[in-house]
Amino acid sequence: METKSTSFRNCTRGLTPFIIMVTLALSSWNSVTAQQSIAEFEHLSIEQGLSQSFANDILQDHRGFLWVATADGLNRYDGTTFKIYQHTPGDTTSLSDNRISVLFEDSRGRHWVGTHNGLNRLNHQHTKFIQLPVRSPGHPNGLSHPLVNAIVEEENGTLLIGTYGGGIDRLNPESGTFTPLALRVSPDGDNAALKKITSLAFDNTGLLWAGTGGGVLKIDLLTQSAVLYTNSKDDSSSLSNNFVNSVFCDRSGRIWIGTDFGLNLYNPSTNDFTRYYHEEDNLHSLTSSTIFSIYEDRNGKLWIGTIDGLNRFTPGTGIFARLKHSPHDEASLSDNKIMTIHEDRGGVLWFGTQGGGLNKFDPNRRKFYHFRDTEDAPKAFHINRVYAITQRSPDEVWVGTTNGLIHIEYGDRSHKRVFYYTPSS
Repeated sequence: METKSTSFRNCTRGLTPFIIMVTLALSSWNSVTAQQSIAEFEHLSIEQGLSQSFANDILQDHRGFLWVATADGLNRYDGTTFKIYQHTPGDTTSLSDNRISVLFEDSRGRHWVGTHNGLNRLNHQHTKFIQLPVRSPGHPNGLSHPLVNAIVEEENGTLLIGTYGGGIDRLNPESGTFTPLALRVSPDGDNAALKKITSLAFDNTGLLWAGTGGGVLKIDLLTQSAVLYTNSKDDSSSLSNNFVNSVFCDRSGRIWIGTDFGLNLYNPSTNDFTRYYHEEDNLHSLTSSTIFSIYEDRNGKLWIGTIDGLNRFTPGTGIFARLKHSPHDEASLSDNKIMTIHEDRGGVLWFGTQGGGLNKFDPNRRKFYHFRDTEDAPKAFHINRVYAITQRSPDEVWVGTTNGLIHIEYGDRSHKRVFYYTPSS
């Protein structure tokens, strides 16, 4: 019996209810065969009232409002319209700067806004801002550096403020005073680079992880001692790159570190890292090795924002499902630079981009794949009617059609083959 082997994208043309079953049987959100858009996004940008299309951070507060940090002001979204807050020269009750880098709501419901020129607290009662002072001769207990990139809260209610140039400050929210952390770092590193804080995250043991311009720090706040992890060219289990953009702790306690070159998973038992990169010939690898943002949704899926697209990752599989902007699909991502990711209370995911504004994704409205014929398929093998499907093993699916039988082998998903059996063969 003659068979013909082709790539997996040759499988089908028509999308029928049975083809949906094929999609479920394959149980992969990304495939060589998929059309460019495998999810529909709703876009919110300047046309919908957003002050600027560069979205750096997203926060949903306890009242349900969605707050968006942009490069030209703070935006509050009520589900219908945007309200914009911006710096007004000479008005000390306005924002200290329009370039917003980070948003945070503490355990008491207070809103903190980090900018390129200082930290602000929102006074909800009067819809005004309190500008906290930067350290100067007149304010010796002020913020160490005006550029604020990260904010986290300790169990006692104090805040840790990560600045880009002044290291980490501990803020007493009641008094408004800052105290810099005097860390003892081992091994020694580039002190100036280590003061460039890009991201902060607590792990499930209470240790603080800090992404910096010179590696990642694991900090014991009780002793103010820190272990520095950096890249070593001769060690493939070291940190992949020293410029860290994002640090994230998932529900299982795993620490994920996004750098300018590679995604890293910390292995506590061996005190080293597993690296993930973009691979040119692997469609199940990351869309890019430059990682901007990391987030875990309520279903335990990791979302990885890069400089060139969005990825959904199921830990343990090693497979990244890719999502990218397509100029031919209005429902695709509006931009490929994914700066921030947030899931709201309804399970809707929000993605902030660098130039495309906000993207809203409801997982319940996700599209299915379309599989299409190519010139490699047997002539007249058009699969508009599928009558039977069976999965022989996790690696094989058999599909019965009006024009013949299809045998799909996809093994470890890095290589897929399709065999066609027709009456003539």
